[in-house]
Amino acid sequence: MVLGPGDSHAPGPASPAQYAQRRGPKRTRRTSTDERAELSRVLGVHLPIQKGIKMSGAEILSLGGLFLALVAAIIALWQGYLLRKQVENDRRVNEVDLYFRVASTLKDLDVFFVDRPELRPYFYENKRLPRSKRKQAQLSAAAEMLVDLAESIIACGPGLGTMAVDWHKYFAFLYRNSAALRKYWEDYSYYYPDSVRDAFQAPIQALPPAYITNHADSRTPESGR
Repeated sequence: MVLGPGDSHAPGPASPAQYAQRRGPKRTRRTSTDERAELSRVLGVHLPIQKGIKMSGAEILSLGGLFLALVAAIIALWQGYLLRKQVENDRRVNEVDLYFRVASTLKDLDVFFVDRPELRPYFYENKRLPRSKRKQAQLSAAAEMLVDLAESIIACGPGLGTMAVDWHKYFAFLYRNSAALRKYWEDYSYYYPDSVRDAFQAPIQALPPAYITNHADSRTPESGR
């Protein structure tokens, strides 16, 4: 049956309730919490439900203090690294400075023999000692200078680090090729440390005659010392 516009049975506009009834039940949006709960029910296992983390003011301050402590520790480590590098650089500079001091001393030795070429054969060519007392005294003084130089250089060895040179070969060469140096060592080796003896590869000497004579004169008849 077709109803006209004036027909009282013509349907009017739908009310909100009728509109909702026609659309069917309202679908609710499933949240992640609902989905995890449903999945837990289906699988038969417990899945923890994540909720928003709420922190108190004390916890926030504690976390901030921990972060600041971490930053301070990193800064302290960096400063320690820089300090170690500075110490290493200073040590390297000291080694170079000491090395050039030793080299300068050896240069002075070269100048000594350049100015006195007549003495060089007595230290490099194993020339026999002269009969002249004056010449012997001059050679003894030069030998003493060489032994003192060896003692100074050997004492500087630990401070040179990686720049240390094996000067023992040079000093051993002098001892083998210098009668004047061997004579001085025979008379005065007692007064030098064993490190100098090792550098010259010289034998161990007994007390020198001058040492024995001086101590014998100092003894008293009463004590026998």
